[in-house]
Amino acid sequence: MRLAFWNVQSVATLLENLMTLDNSVSVIKHEVDDLVDLQIETMSQESSLTSAQLADYQIRSQKIRALYRKLDQIASAKVTRKFGQVA
Repeated sequence: MRLAFWNVQSVATLLENLMTLDNSVSVIKHEVDDLVDLQIETMSQESSLTSAQLADYQIRSQKIRALYRKLDQIASAKVTRKFGQVA
């Protein structure tokens, strides 16, 4: 009977961890969307970019890349938790 309780507990913990990851993914995706919107707005300007605008654009680009790397890490963690480590 204790083994059955442990399995239920393990499943509950796994589901809680997956839900936490899903929440993180939603936050990251929202941030990426906001950053991409700013990038589009910046590039839609009819005038040339100032040095400050160009610097901001480059910083946002780096942030977007970092956030996508984080999403990849989260996806890998979810797969590993769901299916186990692949040999």
